[in-house]
Amino acid sequence: MTVTDIIGIIFIIIGSLCEIPAIIGVFRYKHALMRMHPAAIGDTLGLFFVALGAILLTGWSFTSIKIVAVVAFMWLTGPVSTHMLSIMTVLTDKKDVAKRYEHININYNDGKETEDEDTED
Repeated sequence: MTVTDIIGIIFIIIGSLCEIPAIIGVFRYKHALMRMHPAAIGDTLGLFFVALGAILLTGWSFTSIKIVAVVAFMWLTGPVSTHMLSIMTVLTDKKDVAKRYEHININYNDGKETEDEDTED
């Protein structure tokens, strides 16, 4: 194992550690606008470190060019999609859409009628 491999593994671990708070933040916050900040951290910082570690582990090759292209694509499309989501959230003023529809019980039974197990007679 060379020094480059060790540094690559360290970068991948750092990137993974950046993803953990992003995952927790996305599930913890209720409002969509508050969820965007931890999601952006995972997209930018976590992806950068994992990609840098993967490039160091694979060496400079065609695979490295593809990894750089993926990072560039994510960095270009991430802010645009986040901006569109924030505009949609502000314009529709839906703070927590999932809570509004908690009472709906969707049963995917291909049109067959079955008895509800939760109902008591």
